[in-house]
Amino acid sequence: MDGVPRIDDVSSMLTAAVGIVAAADQYDLLRLRMMCEKKLCKHINVSTVTVILALTEQHGCDWLKKACSEFLGCLDNLRAVVATDGFDHLCRSCPTLMKDIILGVLPAK
Repeated sequence: MDGVPRIDDVSSMLTAAVGIVAAADQYDLLRLRMMCEKKLCKHINVSTVTVILALTEQHGCDWLKKACSEFLGCLDNLRAVVATDGFDHLCRSCPTLMKDIILGVLPAK
């Protein structure tokens, strides 16, 4: 089988994907990492985006980071994410990432 296993529970899928991306990054398995990034892109939402962003910061998943930034580009999504505990944690653990995301989301003057 050549693919990422099917996991129906989003929380379990997210946990598995984080572990797989970390292992793929450690062993330089670019194709596996890209498959996980693609799968994670389909599950970016208010409750998952902060975990996914932390993953992008740890493992240099620029393509996935861009997808998260686009999701946060919708002000309704951004407002909902800011109200989560995950956002507070992300601000404390990855302040530079949050600055980049916010500057990317704000319209240019």
